[in-house]
Amino acid sequence: MIPKTGTYVCIEGLDGAGKSTLLQALVERLEKQHILFSIACPTKPIRTDSLIERVFSRFAFLRKASLFRACVYALRSKQVAKNTNWNVPLILGDRSIVTSYVTRWRRWWNSARLTIRFVDYCEPFIPVPDHIFYIDLPEYILRERLNMRGQPLDIDETVQRSREMRRAYDEICNTKIIPRIHSTKWHKLEITANSSPEEVANEAWKILLHLVPTLCVEMSL
Repeated sequence: MIPKTGTYVCIEGLDGAGKSTLLQALVERLEKQHILFSIACPTKPIRTDSLIERVFSRFAFLRKASLFRACVYALRSKQVAKNTNWNVPLILGDRSIVTSYVTRWRRWWNSARLTIRFVDYCEPFIPVPDHIFYIDLPEYILRERLNMRGQPLDIDETVQRSREMRRAYDEICNTKIIPRIHSTKWHKLEITANSSPEEVANEAWKILLHLVPTLCVEMSL
């Protein structure tokens, strides 16, 4: 695992929950305050020109193949672990190693242990988050957001997969069943029909300043 000295805070939640929107809002505030930070998004490709990424994006049937998806995400995770500066005061992430556990949770013989061993074997390098902002919202709001995009649903965006992943998040968060992330602290951001992106960002920002006191010091300089 890559050593780090900064505080690693990642945003987790189902597809359509608003993770990217929240990340961008926090990034804009940090940049406005001239605060030094890094971004780590281990499920997003760094090198889109690589052969495996080109094949992955071109063939839909491969994107639905569990083992091939695992190989792609393991490669992305390794690249992010290698290319991120983990020694700044704050590292922000859109998704983390937790996503890998969630998307494969109890997939084999309903065994949590097999999932944990598989993910830890495939992605040994990426650091684990110190804190997680988990965006939680009712299913009807999630479906509305996904439908408004007007795009075909991804494999993890169907009703069945969304429900499976929600149960996985709940179990992982509430039971501390995964040794690797046992010390990770969870902060739930409750979304309602009246929640605006700005309100969610304000709540997350207040928590962030509390979690990383050095940010307040930097802002005062």
